[in-house]
Amino acid sequence: MMKGKFLLKHFLVFVVALIFIMVVSAVLFFILNYNTVKEANNIRYPFEIYNEITEHKSMTDNAKKIMNDNNIWAIILNKDGDIVDSYSKPQEIKNHFELTDVAKFTRWYLEGYPVFTYVYNKGLLVVGYPKDYYAKIASNYFKPDSTFIILKNIAIIVVVDLLLLFLLYSYSKRRILREVNPIRNAIKQLSRGEPIREKNCDNLADILEELIMASDVIEEKNKSKNKWLRGITHDIRTPLTIIMAYSEELDEKLKDKELKLRTEAIKTKALLINKILESLNTMYLLEDKADLINEKVELGLLIRNIAIDYINTYGITVTIKIPEDKIIILAKEVLIERLIRNIIDNSIKHNNSNIVIGIILKNDNTLIISDNGNISEQEVRRINAIVDIDDNDDNGYGILIVKKIAAIYGFDIKFEFDSGLRTIINFKN
Repeated sequence: MMKGKFLLKHFLVFVVALIFIMVVSAVLFFILNYNTVKEANNIRYPFEIYNEITEHKSMTDNAKKIMNDNNIWAIILNKDGDIVDSYSKPQEIKNHFELTDVAKFTRWYLEGYPVFTYVYNKGLLVVGYPKDYYAKIASNYFKPDSTFIILKNIAIIVVVDLLLLFLLYSYSKRRILREVNPIRNAIKQLSRGEPIREKNCDNLADILEELIMASDVIEEKNKSKNKWLRGITHDIRTPLTIIMAYSEELDEKLKDKELKLRTEAIKTKALLINKILESLNTMYLLEDKADLINEKVELGLLIRNIAIDYINTYGITVTIKIPEDKIIILAKEVLIERLIRNIIDNSIKHNNSNIVIGIILKNDNTLIISDNGNISEQEVRRINAIVDIDDNDDNGYGILIVKKIAAIYGFDIKFEFDSGLRTIINFKN
């Protein structure tokens, strides 16, 4: 819609500019040609000669002077068509004219000379100019109804011109969009971290090629980064597993309470490091779109397994309410599991003892996770405001991952304060 408005706006600007240019051109044409047209319509001298001859009943010296100064000639015909007087008459002009001759040169030319005719003393006064000095129109009859027809035809021409202009705009719009859409789609794919799938582009092929090259570079860097991260996490997890195993073995064998507290602290920190590594792996999994292949995830079964694991591992109370019908969504199961676990971990973090986690899954794909923790309304507002880990401390990392997973699949998620924390997720994607 916005692109259509953009093109329409520029089309209207083009139309207004075109109209403005036409108006300016018309005004400029009038200014430049006003004197020329005025001079062309100036027929003062034939009238002066006619008035002079009529007043004095002959070709006076003043009349002859006007004719000499303006290269004009004149003849006077009687009622029989004979020339009774003349001045500077060209040789090819004959001395007698029939009625048909008079009709012809009155409407047209006399031997190629443009002439003006006046009734004089029951005859005619003919005032002539050099050839090609004036152009005569063969007919001076005009029907009044023709004015309306001409105006109507002008209106039709204007409408046709506007229609052609609109068709040209529509064609140009489609052509521009056809050229720009591959670039637009490529930029969208690039912004989402996806490889560019657009390959065809005619006039803007150079731009698309540059975007594809940039996409390839970014993809290669991401692959190297993910490979490096997975190698590091794998290298760390191996000694971490040994540390956790040894700490559990020491915890069982040591009798000294102080040493047991220290081994317990070692095991707790090792578990924390393991969760951080899992979170890092999840974050980079989110960035690697090629690895986000959808699977059929049965939410009820997944929630039961997660609840059992938390009960066995942490000894907390987890109540679940799941409908009998299977609820299946399309997503990557490891990410959905990470989303639910991060929410539960956040609830555990805000609870000191006697932790009770309630999980309700509804038939409309809505999941509600609530707890009896002592979280504050201010902390809930902070959780809702998390958009980037740079804006928060490490405690917001798990919630940030939850929001990123929800954003990828288009899930609606919100956090509410209800004595404890209540999280509502709608898995409709």
